[in-house]
Amino acid sequence: MASRVGLGLLALVVLSLVLARALRGLGQRFAGLKTLGDRLAAMPLLTWLRLRFPKQVAWVGRRLDVTTPQGFWLTFSLTGGALAAWAFAGLTQDVVGHDEMALFDPRAEQWIVALRTAWLTDAMKSVTWLGSTAVIVPVLVLMAIVLVIRGRDWRSAALLATGVTSAICLYNIVKVAVERPRPPSTLWIGDYSGAAFPSGHATQAVALYGMLAIVLSTRGSPVVRVVVWMGAAVMTLVVGASRLYFGAHWLTDVLAGWALGAAWIAFVAAVALLVTGQGRRRATLPTTDLFRRSWAGGVPKRDRMVKFD
Repeated sequence: MASRVGLGLLALVVLSLVLARALRGLGQRFAGLKTLGDRLAAMPLLTWLRLRFPKQVAWVGRRLDVTTPQGFWLTFSLTGGALAAWAFAGLTQDVVGHDEMALFDPRAEQWIVALRTAWLTDAMKSVTWLGSTAVIVPVLVLMAIVLVIRGRDWRSAALLATGVTSAICLYNIVKVAVERPRPPSTLWIGDYSGAAFPSGHATQAVALYGMLAIVLSTRGSPVVRVVVWMGAAVMTLVVGASRLYFGAHWLTDVLAGWALGAAWIAFVAAVALLVTGQGRRRATLPTTDLFRRSWAGGVPKRDRMVKFD
């Protein structure tokens, strides 16, 4: 039950935050929407809330501020990451206890096996490589090199490498801890070894393509960002589908791989946003402090003239 509730809440909250961000952007572009937002903010109930709970309302406003690293995107990362972690915990509980979602796995696998055709098998054989270590590692190294050489962006390269490599280590630890058998070999297309839960391909796909979307979406126009995120989502979905199609994993293995990868990159992104926010705050402290001391008479007049002239 927890796994299904977690997945539902994850989808609902992420959709709500994305819609809030989109409406905020539209409000900045169109005066009509901005006027409507001002009218809504002036409603008696909202006005009463601002007057009755000024600190709380201000705190919520800061959490949704898109102009600071510790605003909207930190809220988005922490919320999505927490719900993804909850979904992963619920799926793990179902698998270990042979309950809820785990009981649905055999039926889901039989339904997927019944869809097999020759042309789809050939397509899936190509698609599944997008989540394999043989592709993930070279793409990771190549993108890190491009970020460093072309963009001099050491921070993004380090963020990308940290997110992907740590996700790979993390799912291997979980595999050993849970030790879930794979589906029967009679359902396999190919040969597989090791534990089934969670799907390594699904986790790696979310980690690599999700981190790439995070890094690359800071560059380019809004249209480019949408394309990048849609591409990441499509590749992640087809990789997971291919693992089910080949009989290499149960449905809960793939869902848990997606949830684990999403939770982990959200955690890495949140840490990066916090570090960025702290760095900006420290960078502004000397100027702010000097400004305050100058008005308070703590800085000599000569220094004030040099600094603010």
